[in-house]
Amino acid sequence: MSILNTILFAGVAFLASFLIIAAAWGLGHRRAAAVRHLIWTGAFAVLLALPLAALLVPSQMNILLPAAPVAVPTDGPVVAPAPVAAGIDPADVVLAVAAVWLAGVLFHLARLLIGGIGLIRLHRRSVAHIPNGIADAPFRGLGWQLRLRTSPASDSGPLTWGVLKPVVLLPKASVTWPRERLTSVLLHEAAHVRRKDCLCRLIAMAASALYWPNPLVWLAARAMRADAERAADDAVLTAGVKPTRYAEHLVGLAREFSGFSYAMSLSMAERRMLNTRVEAILDPDQPRSGVTKMDVLKLGVAAVALTAGLALVRPSLAEEPTPVQTPVAAAPHHSTPAHKTIRHATVRHDVEVADNDTDAADDPPEAPEPPDMADVPSVPPVPPVPHVAAVPPVPPIPPVYAPSLSQRAADRAQAHAEARRAIAEARQALAQVNINQTVEAAMKQAEQSMREAKVGEVVAKKALARMDLDRIVAQAMKKAELAMQKAEAAQERAERKRLIIEHRVTRDGDTVTEETSRHNEE
Repeated sequence: MSILNTILFAGVAFLASFLIIAAAWGLGHRRAAAVRHLIWTGAFAVLLALPLAALLVPSQMNILLPAAPVAVPTDGPVVAPAPVAAGIDPADVVLAVAAVWLAGVLFHLARLLIGGIGLIRLHRRSVAHIPNGIADAPFRGLGWQLRLRTSPASDSGPLTWGVLKPVVLLPKASVTWPRERLTSVLLHEAAHVRRKDCLCRLIAMAASALYWPNPLVWLAARAMRADAERAADDAVLTAGVKPTRYAEHLVGLAREFSGFSYAMSLSMAERRMLNTRVEAILDPDQPRSGVTKMDVLKLGVAAVALTAGLALVRPSLAEEPTPVQTPVAAAPHHSTPAHKTIRHATVRHDVEVADNDTDAADDPPEAPEPPDMADVPSVPPVPPVPHVAAVPPVPPIPPVYAPSLSQRAADRAQAHAEARRAIAEARQALAQVNINQTVEAAMKQAEQSMREAKVGEVVAKKALARMDLDRIVAQAMKKAELAMQKAEAAQERAERKRLIIEHRVTRDGDTVTEETSRHNEE
């Protein structure tokens, strides 16, 4: 019965994976990339939690199967059942299918392991790098300066991996990048680190390995990876980078680097989704809103409720108790040994009876003549029978409880009532969650964030005012320097003119003096 329950649960889980992926696809339609990525993460988390919930939560849908009759042993030998014709055993088919599924799971887990080993080797070959001239305000709280590394390979594009200690790996050529391009790349990778995209991808890969026969799971994992990159692009554009410039940087990275990534890493320069990403970047009507804490809370409550509901309504098989059936023992067959067989000579007596002779009828029949002992064979002596120990009495078998139809109906009604009571308690527990307090706390946090944003805005305005004042003073100093230079040049020109005039005046005075002397002499 446990094997049948395992097979039934595997089929139900496989069908539930189709329904969950389809529901996630419908919920994420026409939403921002960050919201779609969050929905995909919740769907894969439900797929992983469903087997664990099935082990912890008892099923409320039991399917009763007729149980095999219980045979009571008897003193006589039991007739053996007829031999079953040779054919395919269903147990062998189940074991073969389970072996194929387990081989697929191990294969995909081996891919994850190989990818992790490759990332460890890449991390050991890389070196720490701290860029110069980059403002740390957009990256505050991430500690990216301590985990930013440079790859020794020239074709390795920007990569991000790690859950507890994320690592951002830049190519060797990044030391020569312009400041605008380096800032865009770091903003993109910082968005991955903030939203824990590497952890989300690890959850998706584990669910894909567990449900690998389902093609929708692989399509959903690919869509989740594309949404992660598009959400990071939206974060870069929200930070103030122009869409056209960022698209140029993205195309340049895809042209210069290979975009290769491991199973547990995220690559910015991946070429397979480049066209859709560039179209989304240049589309002004594309929604670029992020994910709030309230969105995470709603999705978490919905995921827990969905997992518990699927675990409660999953069907399970159980045996229906039946009355005890005692098999009919075969009649014992006693055979006489050959050495105990005694053959007696057959004596034939012919009695003649007259039709009308009453005297003959009244007289008793004559005794038959004894057979001739010479014709009877001799009987060999019988050996003594050995003493046989007494067989202990068989203890009485307790009667098997066989409920009636009314009792079974009452048990089923009681089970359904308990199921409804458990569902009502679950709903009451969910209703006890104080949504108002959560909303009030979120509103207070939003108000605090608004106040901090206003304070930051005032500080930024003051900084900008100081920057403008410094710029005005610098311009005034430059103008003053130019005016001083012009004044000095004018002063030099005036000095030269004065000297020329004095020279002319002196020369003219000498000439007049000479003419006057000459006139006096004459």
